[in-house]
Amino acid sequence: MVECYLTTGECDAIMRVVTADLHAYWRFRADYLTRIPSVQSVKTDVPMETIKRSYELPLP
Repeated sequence: MVECYLTTGECDAIMRVVTADLHAYWRFRADYLTRIPSVQSVKTDVPMETIKRSYELPLP
């Protein structure tokens, strides 16, 4: 896991997970994530394309 955020709204948390491939992610999900007692459900979205990536903040 690279990042994890607690959120408001439909989801309680957003995690950014980096794995070697999609099969490795599904193993992580089945073997670890869904076995945590407090995790009731998992929704997975896989990005298809990076449109923009920047770490610069627009400071006045």
